[in-house]
Amino acid sequence: MDEQSDPLDAKFIPTNAVPETTTSNQASDVQNSVQASKIEGGVHLHAVAGPVEDLVSGGPTPRELAAAGEFFVPRGGRFEEARQRLARDRVVLLGGNGNGWYIAAIHLLRQHSRTDIKGVNPPRHLNRERARHLKAGFGYVWQVREPLDEFQFEAVRNAVRDAGGYLVVLVHHQDEMPDALRAELVPLVAPNSMAVAEACVRATHSMDEDKQLWVLTETFGRSLQLGASPRKAARAAELAGRIVAGDVEAEEAVQQFDEELAGAVRRWFDTGRRLTEYVVMVAVAVLEHLTSNQVFEEAEELEQAIRVAELPEDKKPRPRRVFQFSRDELLATVGAKVERREHRLYAGLTEETVRFARKDWAPALLCHAWAQYPALQPILADWLARTSFGKGVTALCTVVLGVPASDPLHFVRDFAGAPRSYKRMFAAATLSQLALEHDRRELVAETLNLWIEQRSGVWRKTTAAMVYGLPYGTREPGEALKQLERLGRAESPQQQNWVVWAVRELFRRPDNQITVLQAMCRWVYVADRTEGLRTIALSVGWALAGIDPDPDFWFPPAVGRDRLTVQRLLAALFWHVLRDEVFGARALQSMLELALSAHYDPKARERLIELFDLVLDGGSRRLAIRRLTEHHPRHRRRIRRLFRLFGLLEGRSWLAVLAGWGHGSRRVGQAA
Repeated sequence: MDEQSDPLDAKFIPTNAVPETTTSNQASDVQNSVQASKIEGGVHLHAVAGPVEDLVSGGPTPRELAAAGEFFVPRGGRFEEARQRLARDRVVLLGGNGNGWYIAAIHLLRQHSRTDIKGVNPPRHLNRERARHLKAGFGYVWQVREPLDEFQFEAVRNAVRDAGGYLVVLVHHQDEMPDALRAELVPLVAPNSMAVAEACVRATHSMDEDKQLWVLTETFGRSLQLGASPRKAARAAELAGRIVAGDVEAEEAVQQFDEELAGAVRRWFDTGRRLTEYVVMVAVAVLEHLTSNQVFEEAEELEQAIRVAELPEDKKPRPRRVFQFSRDELLATVGAKVERREHRLYAGLTEETVRFARKDWAPALLCHAWAQYPALQPILADWLARTSFGKGVTALCTVVLGVPASDPLHFVRDFAGAPRSYKRMFAAATLSQLALEHDRRELVAETLNLWIEQRSGVWRKTTAAMVYGLPYGTREPGEALKQLERLGRAESPQQQNWVVWAVRELFRRPDNQITVLQAMCRWVYVADRTEGLRTIALSVGWALAGIDPDPDFWFPPAVGRDRLTVQRLLAALFWHVLRDEVFGARALQSMLELALSAHYDPKARERLIELFDLVLDGGSRRLAIRRLTEHHPRHRRRIRRLFRLFGLLEGRSWLAVLAGWGHGSRRVGQAA
């Protein structure tokens, strides 16, 4: 495919081609269809925002289950309140990152889950199809790393409740929670450090348990009594075991225990390594907690890219020896290991995930490699954009924030100006995560404003539109629509296309729906029909009405007092679509195709009824027919045929319908 041609850059405006002229032949009503305007390639919306992670992820390891069960260390504070909330509401929100909250979550869920415990990675929009993976009796742990979104929380909570499961939510950003949820948060306090270390020793079931406990007390007791995180306590227990086994002297173990992370990282890099070892280190640092086969497949791609970059263009890298390194040997070299878990999808089977022995190891190794090996940066950045989407975004944010640079957004800007949409979406997701998870809103706002104000740089402007369709924009719809209006006034079809996508994403949040519809009804009144805002508004109306449904686009219905307002505004916007010369003609043809298939296709029947609810909007058929005919006199026969077929669909007899149409449209209106 030509690099300058990306199907997604023309996906969201449905009428890029002028419709064919309708002839008097009735067959042309079927042949002159909307198919000509569909985008080839079958690209789905989930490809826009990167690969969609599985809703259900792997559960705890046997070691973590033991720590949450037999060897669980009781803690004070409001832990009993958390237990009561989970029993009563099936959902509890916990705060206290670094206080052993994951083990605490497993402990809480084991008291209620009859079957198993899994993690959940809910996409931004959790619909019924995705929620079918949730199972009754299961416990789920959801780690929310960006400021908690009330709408998404409600969707996940309702999905878990409907499935008959239990949910523990671990909230990283407690200070940015919605006021409505802040009262439900239960903060955790850290357990006793010495008790955690002793429990870790007992969990190994070693023959030298008593000796390890004595070494633990004598060597690390004072440090632990002064207070240490559960992670540090587990590190002390591990070192005590190595002292007893003779792998390390007590003095060296104490030095390692007290050693700062940066020093440990430098010591690892100062040891001579081979390319494969460096590559595996980077792959695990980026893809930690993914399955072993995923990590090594991506590591193979990164190593191949590095080897190609080191050779002249006319040379190819030599094949690598298959048995040069074993998996466990490589992981041990980089301080990582595999953990066997029950398979996240298939009962009775297992899978192996990869993680570092030190839980703070990954970001430090990644930042050191990025800072110390500048030639690696462009290769690694390109690999991050092509690898597991969410992990790659997190990794790029890590180096942007953790590595001093004169131009920290260099690669973000390069990706934002790339012709391929996946790179631009990667840049947009990075900016959104920087703003929300790392509180860099001012930096992101300045960057986007600079791109919007530039006269050139269409690709960066499309990236700016993408950012406003991600959580950064959807949480502040007023500001997002203001910036999207600036972007939408351009003549670039690619720019208009991504503004349409962003507005659609804004509409997915129920709180935004009235604001979005009011803006679209305003944009559609732009005097010149060729201007971008009118095209954008009509394209949004096309999508919201569901004329030509996108399987990856859906939105929750409005509820409460907003429901009637949303329905009336949507009907008004749909009539703007119907009155337009191009959009209206295609909409009528699509509705006619639905009417022709509705008698044997229940889904087509349902869609047609929903569209006619918008067309009639509480009025009469006669008025609707007259209004449509006034705007589309060339399609008079198509309009009449559409209403005749819909009348038959409602159960009216052929005789009544034909009699009405035989004596004019006035009789049809009276019969209706």
